[in-house]
Amino acid sequence: MSIRDYRQQLEQEVAQELARAAEPSGGPQAELESAGDAGRLLSLTTHPEAAPELRAAALGRVVRQKDQGSAHLAPLERLVDPNEAPAVRVAALSLLKLLAISSPTFPEWRPMFLEALRRAVDEPALRAAALETLTQEGDRPTQEKLLAGLKDPGQALVPVDQALRLLSSDPHADVREVARSIAGNPPDEAALVQAMKVLAGDPGSVEAFRSLLADRSQSSSVRKLAATALNNLAPELLQPGPEPRPGAAADLESALALTDESALAKHIGALIRVRREPAPR
Repeated sequence: MSIRDYRQQLEQEVAQELARAAEPSGGPQAELESAGDAGRLLSLTTHPEAAPELRAAALGRVVRQKDQGSAHLAPLERLVDPNEAPAVRVAALSLLKLLAISSPTFPEWRPMFLEALRRAVDEPALRAAALETLTQEGDRPTQEKLLAGLKDPGQALVPVDQALRLLSSDPHADVREVARSIAGNPPDEAALVQAMKVLAGDPGSVEAFRSLLADRSQSSSVRKLAATALNNLAPELLQPGPEPRPGAAADLESALALTDESALAKHIGALIRVRREPAPR
């Protein structure tokens, strides 16, 4: 067995075990056992009087019993249905993500999966998972919506830091320009930190990182992140500084500030030491 074949077999086994583990125990499990054949299980997934958790469990059973070429059909129907219970749609999305790894026919039904995910974004309970999968798949319409939300908060699907994180997974998502704008006027620290991570490899952001490093009003984590980015982009600009003397603080606020400065100085010193160490042979 080749490495590729072994990996495919392992992915299928993992997917099957995860689907099995997602099924509840107790009452719903007993009802699933009584459902019997695949046809009755499939009917149970859409039964109007069955509890959502029971229908979600039945959906997992249906996927396990179907062959890899058609296992996606039932969960895809449940995911795309806007009237379906969120719990069932969440289960359907989880199953489809697993099938996207193991199904040999995924390229054929990928367009339908992406369209179902785009519709799922309208459901708050599904939005985060749907956006995560869409951006991982490099879905351009979703990237454009996230970018529009960063430029106009009225169109935002998720908070700024989450949108930046999602867009940063694709180097072709055109996120650097908007990240520069956010870093210059961040709505909160979480957005600033995520913008800095996006710009960590951007030579055009060297001066911005220098400014953040020198700004004592910024948190220690922001200044350390700026130092790390400078170490990668322009290491000659990162210079070690003297560590503050512990006894120099006049009050608690000053002591905390000195502690932050000391931690920053140690962080910069460590970056410089690692950079100067000879590479192992």
